[in-house]
Amino acid sequence: MKRIIFYVTLIALSSQLFAQSGTIIGRISDTDNNDPLIGANVIVQGTSMGAATDVDGHYTIQNVPVGAITITITYIGYEDQKQDLTLTLGETVTANIALAREAIQMETYVVTASRRRERVEDAPAAISVITQKEIRRESNTNLGDYLKQVKGVDFTQSGVDSYNLSARGFNSSFSSRLLTLTDGRMANVPSLRLIAYNVIPVSFEDVQQFEVVLGPSSALYGPNAHSGVLNIITSPPRQSTGTTINVQGGNLAQEKGYLKKLTMRHAGTFKDLAFKISGVAFNAYDWEHINTDEYEGHDPSFIGRAQLRHNGIDENSNCSEIGNPFFTAEMLTGISVSEIPNNGIDDNGNGFIDENDSWVNLGYKDNIDGMFPFNTEAGSPTITQEMVDAAADDPYNRYELDNGIILWGVTEDKIGRYYADGLDNDGNGLIDTGIDEGIDGGEEIWFDGFDNDGDGLVDEKDELGSRWIGRFGSYKSGTYDDDTGEWSGFGFGDYEYDAAGNLLFDTNLDGEYGGEDDFKLAYPSNYFPRFESDANDDGVDDYPDFNVENYRYDVRVDYEPNMDFTASISHGYAYARNINITGIARYLADGWVYKYWHGRLSYKNFFLQSYLNTSFSGNPTHPTRNLATGGRIYDRSGKWSTQFQHSLELLDGNFRFVWGLDYFLTMPDTRGTILSDNKLVDRRDNNGNGEAFSPISYVDQNDNLLYDDGEQLNVWSHDSTDNVANAIQDGIDNDGDSDDYEDTNGNGMPDPWEPGVNGVGDVYADGIDNDGDGKVDENIDEGIDEQAEDNRYVVNEFGLYYQLNWKLTDKWELIQATRFDSHDRLTDVIEYNNYNRDYSPLNWKINLDKTDGMQMSPKIGLIWRPKENQNVRLTYAQAFNTPTNQHLFLDIFVTRVVTFKVYAKGAYNGYNFPRDSSNHVYWKDPYDAQSLNVFNPDEEIFFFPSTDPKVKGHFKNEVHDQEGMYPEVMRTLELGYKGRLTPRVYGTVDFFVNHYDSFISSVSFISPLILEKRALSTDWNGDGIINDDPNDILDQEDLETSYDNWRDYIEGLAAMDTTRGQNPPVVVGYVNYGEVNMGGLDMSLAWFLNREWTVGLNYSYLSLTEFNNPITNTPDPINAPRHKGGVKIQFNPRKYDFSGTLNIRYVDGFPWSSGIYYGTIDTYFLGDLHTNYKFNDHLAAMLSVNNILNHRHVEIMGGPTLGRSIVLRLQAKL
Repeated sequence: MKRIIFYVTLIALSSQLFAQSGTIIGRISDTDNNDPLIGANVIVQGTSMGAATDVDGHYTIQNVPVGAITITITYIGYEDQKQDLTLTLGETVTANIALAREAIQMETYVVTASRRRERVEDAPAAISVITQKEIRRESNTNLGDYLKQVKGVDFTQSGVDSYNLSARGFNSSFSSRLLTLTDGRMANVPSLRLIAYNVIPVSFEDVQQFEVVLGPSSALYGPNAHSGVLNIITSPPRQSTGTTINVQGGNLAQEKGYLKKLTMRHAGTFKDLAFKISGVAFNAYDWEHINTDEYEGHDPSFIGRAQLRHNGIDENSNCSEIGNPFFTAEMLTGISVSEIPNNGIDDNGNGFIDENDSWVNLGYKDNIDGMFPFNTEAGSPTITQEMVDAAADDPYNRYELDNGIILWGVTEDKIGRYYADGLDNDGNGLIDTGIDEGIDGGEEIWFDGFDNDGDGLVDEKDELGSRWIGRFGSYKSGTYDDDTGEWSGFGFGDYEYDAAGNLLFDTNLDGEYGGEDDFKLAYPSNYFPRFESDANDDGVDDYPDFNVENYRYDVRVDYEPNMDFTASISHGYAYARNINITGIARYLADGWVYKYWHGRLSYKNFFLQSYLNTSFSGNPTHPTRNLATGGRIYDRSGKWSTQFQHSLELLDGNFRFVWGLDYFLTMPDTRGTILSDNKLVDRRDNNGNGEAFSPISYVDQNDNLLYDDGEQLNVWSHDSTDNVANAIQDGIDNDGDSDDYEDTNGNGMPDPWEPGVNGVGDVYADGIDNDGDGKVDENIDEGIDEQAEDNRYVVNEFGLYYQLNWKLTDKWELIQATRFDSHDRLTDVIEYNNYNRDYSPLNWKINLDKTDGMQMSPKIGLIWRPKENQNVRLTYAQAFNTPTNQHLFLDIFVTRVVTFKVYAKGAYNGYNFPRDSSNHVYWKDPYDAQSLNVFNPDEEIFFFPSTDPKVKGHFKNEVHDQEGMYPEVMRTLELGYKGRLTPRVYGTVDFFVNHYDSFISSVSFISPLILEKRALSTDWNGDGIINDDPNDILDQEDLETSYDNWRDYIEGLAAMDTTRGQNPPVVVGYVNYGEVNMGGLDMSLAWFLNREWTVGLNYSYLSLTEFNNPITNTPDPINAPRHKGGVKIQFNPRKYDFSGTLNIRYVDGFPWSSGIYYGTIDTYFLGDLHTNYKFNDHLAAMLSVNNILNHRHVEIMGGPTLGRSIVLRLQAKL
């Protein structure tokens, strides 16, 4: 009975309990189409109660406690949603909820594809987006790392903060085919229109998203959008307020490899104003790597030791003039105090470098003329009694001039002798001629006191100068000496450097370098360093330095009084110190500064922006410099742009039309260090109005094609009028019309050594107003380097474009776009008339009858949307790539081939060879600057060397002039699909076929060497077959031997400049050539496995990796892999504040050729791991391990071997 009463009571209590609960029912659907969402989770927050929807999207949750509750609805691929409800006793509440699709590409908005805001789904192009969420998840060292997994994009890293991006092949060291924008602003180096990503003033913390449009985009963006567009879009300050600070530290898998980075961003608002500032400070020790040209450029075996020419002693014993003093042991002990040995510096300021005990009994430079004056510079000053008295108290009777020159042994017996004052006193260009002759002469750089060739002789003739250099690469047997039983002048054979910088030879032609029977070069081991730090002896260290620094900031203010109007002003600054690879060499950008100023206005459907980009190549004391030659870079260039755009919609939004105008003004200023724009500063008259009686010819002792102080002047004009063409600025009043001197004796004539007068009575330029009339150096070197000679190449580009999108039906849409471009070097349809740097558009003149050379870029496409979130696209587009300033006006020293300097020169006026009446070209002997010879086809042959190790060169029997440049053109047909395959899978695929023509070549040899014809026609193998015609090779074995021995038959160089007294350089440059057909596909897949796991896949294929160059008849690579792909696995557990990403990347091996860098990029397979842990709303930590397995690989020829890097980032949000 008790048990029955118990159960009855329990049932009654339970009934009462259930009566205090309620029920929730409802339907979960898609907000776009109202379709039911099957399997959506509906949870009562704070409890374990919940339900999943059925096939109709319905759900029921019973026994929910009464009162206020919150339910949470989640579904894969859709945004989470919460809803507050109130239940009463026994009530059933209905909650029907529609979920919006999650922003997984289809709901992401972009602006790049059509230059207007639209959904990715609607964009008429193959476009990829990296969202802010993805960017924040990783802790990369540079922005390019975030693009590794984007389909169709080739990412090549050349340093911890140096990289390059291109799309669908045709990569290069500094690619210009992928247009890169930052908030719609071109982010390139103004002088060359090339992209240096490490000087873009943007931090990852400020990036909202990356947008990458693949395929030709010239229809909207004009030149430089040849293969696509990358737009880096930053976060508007009003949408992302607050302060964020990131601190990063990391390690590279090499000795001394480290990196440190500090990033901050702050944004705020005040009424209608919003502002932000972001900044980056970065320091690292980069991946170490030294290229062959850099070793060779600093190897004393090729350049000698410059300090031997400046140390003030006579290394070539007994060659000093009579009367020069000699060192004693006691003297060396006294003067070497505080001198640091073997550092190549005069540490104690006594005029000598690295003085040491080995100098005993060597003659030294006393800066005083010898006992028997011979060819001593006329007008030189002489020792006086006052100088003797002043020097009497010095133990070595030293007397220091105001300019720092020290005279040694100034005693009574020296009174009346000439002394060196560092000036050209007789106006012949040479300085201190005849004083201390034989000491610090040019040839002394080779007198290292060591037997380098192992023949038992020290500093003999075949170890000096051109005779020594000529033995490298040569296979000559040399000359036998019957007395010594030794061979002299023998060739060492071909050579290469190993990874440690050791110079190895293949003397016996067995293909093995450094073999037992190969020549071994000996090096001084006592006091000389293995490599010289200053390749060109200009006082600046240019040996590769791997310390990297980068400082950037970006400031922006927005004014938005209403939804229709926005004004924005921004400014950015970047300072970079790092190594960059170009097609001609690696350069150390040592303090390169990039700045921009950017203003934007938008009102309803109107948009206007202007910006200015500027470059500053570094302080003159530490300029940007070539790591092989030491050549300095001067760059103060700018680029101005103004762009206007308007869009409108008609037919209820079914017809959208965008049109706009773009104007680009490039203002290079490189003073001849990059481009040939130095006529304002080249110390020559270039327009025929030079000073009367001026010098017009000189000896170019350093082969830099410029007149420098200390070079000898040898021909003077007899023209008495100020119309002397090519007059040289010598600092002398050659026509006697200057009165800028102090007439101390009042005779009305300039007398020697009066202020402003040199030692022979000529008024000279000293930078002083000597006559007190307020003018400095007036009437000296008139007409030279005047404003009228300014040839800095202002380049104007104007574009007019439109694009229409016409939605024909709900499923079909037509896209048509066209752009017209005027480039002032290619067409005269617009004459900009700003060669005098007056940039007013009022000066423009439009010539509609001169449309030749104007570029037109059409695009047409058809889009089919079979269902919601499905897009099939067929497009045809034509794009062009105008020649850059580099292609047109480049003028820079690159390297040496044997004894010849190699200059890269632009092709604006083409490459033309002067010829005689028989149409034969002229050539010059490199050892006789006055010579001018005519090519004899019966005895001589042309040879074009090659920097490509696979191509040994080309023998030719004729040389052709080359035309100027014209644009590359690409035509593309593309079929693409993108869409949501299932609620959890989103995919894209793009098939394309490209046709290229008028390719702009990589750097190629233009001017050939002149060889004795025997180099080709010798019957090397003695089989009686002779190769007499390079176009009809009969004996391939003989040809291969000719390639090994051509250096021994050099006579000279084909001359494009026949000016006597100057040695022409070997010219390399650019030409248009060839047609190429290439196809490929790009595809991607995003698979949302569940709420915590996501997998992304990407794959790209190109139908070829190289094509035939019709000029050389050899393969040219496209510098991109045939196959590449990647996998991205993301884990985001909902219960923990932790996330992780694993990126796996595969790149197929491929050949590479860009300028002087050739080779094969080996296949690499890499994995990167990124983890993120959020401690609270204000503090998080990220750890990234790139290249987890430390797979050593090279991504660009000329670049380093890369390995693993580990980076930890701490982030604070305030």
